[in-house]
Amino acid sequence: MAFTYVIAGYQPDGDPAADERVTLPAGTVGVGPDAFRDVDALCEVVLPEGVREVGDRAFAGCLHLRRAELPATLETLGRAAFQHCRALAEAPLPDGLRMLGARAFEDCGALEAVAVPPGVTELPPFAFARCFSLRRVRLEPGLRSIGRRAFASCSSLEEIEIPWTVADIAEEAFIGCTALRRVLVASPRLAVGDRAFRGCTVLGDDAQAQGLRRDFPGAF
Repeated sequence: MAFTYVIAGYQPDGDPAADERVTLPAGTVGVGPDAFRDVDALCEVVLPEGVREVGDRAFAGCLHLRRAELPATLETLGRAAFQHCRALAEAPLPDGLRMLGARAFEDCGALEAVAVPPGVTELPPFAFARCFSLRRVRLEPGLRSIGRRAFASCSSLEEIEIPWTVADIAEEAFIGCTALRRVLVASPRLAVGDRAFRGCTVLGDDAQAQGLRRDFPGAF
């Protein structure tokens, strides 16, 4: 079987229907860095089973991209892969994902829900920063750290449950989450960085919130 690898430089062919919805061919094993970057006409992309890697900035700046279908075989989603895809509302992460790059979904303002698979052990800096519509986040046991500004300015996020496996929440991880009312912490050994919850002005006063304020005053 012949394998292909989309490296870079997708060129719209002038057919609006074809440019709006792109389905990569069977046999594709990867989407290279900058492959579809700033392709303004792109509204939907389907990656076939067999794709293992999406490179850095592969779909960054696709302002009208609303849906990305990612295959179960995907293991690596590169840095800033969907950064500034402001119309992106649907891009479920497959269970087999192992590596999520920094800023992967930064400034995806239409994204409302995300489930981070258990194989992702580190949530990188700015991963979902400025996802203003993000309301539902599911983090699975296996995650060990939440990076700097990972959820910064997610102003619609109301609740977050931190799995027991998480040992570190970096500085400013949830800064500016102005709707955040509840943080559920299952981890018995947790370090929380400075300003991690700065600007979370409606965070409740339950026992867990009180414990966070007591143990990590610099986080608020």
